[in-house]
Amino acid sequence: MTTLAARTRTSPVTEISVSIADQVLRFSTTLTRKYSLTNQKPGSLTPAPSLRRVSELIDDVRAAGLPVELEVHGEPRELPQALDVSAYRVLQEGLSNVLRHAGPIPTSVSLRHDLSALVVQVDDDGPAHPAPARGDGPGGHGLLGLRERVALFGGTVEAGPRPHGGFRLAARFPLRDAR
Repeated sequence: MTTLAARTRTSPVTEISVSIADQVLRFSTTLTRKYSLTNQKPGSLTPAPSLRRVSELIDDVRAAGLPVELEVHGEPRELPQALDVSAYRVLQEGLSNVLRHAGPIPTSVSLRHDLSALVVQVDDDGPAHPAPARGDGPGGHGLLGLRERVALFGGTVEAGPRPHGGFRLAARFPLRDAR
């Protein structure tokens, strides 16, 4: 005999999927509210995305449920606006991907500034054997867009599973012309 309670029970996979979807929705809603021009009063503007505002982004991601730590190496310097916005967008996409594909797992962000390059890196502590890519083929369209964005500055993107588990997204922006 099947009871109503037994028929309405959800599987652990469904519960995890719903939890991840909820966190992605909260993160997306937070970013949309914070950066949408439609929420602005007439005459006011939201500052452009910039690595100078990285602490705000990290706070927003934490509020969405992702435990993330930020490390900054080297002395940040003034960057060309297009490069600065692109580096910020790489970081934003990397954090969004962690929430979307791995859920609320420990994540670290590293910004490395030196005379020749800026490196933006996002590492998560996901499983050693990542789940296959969903829906949009190997690597997805998001990574292709990131590669194109970084290539505009002569940079490179590395993305893939880490040897002992988790996933790494690292973008290197050369700074030869940004001095």
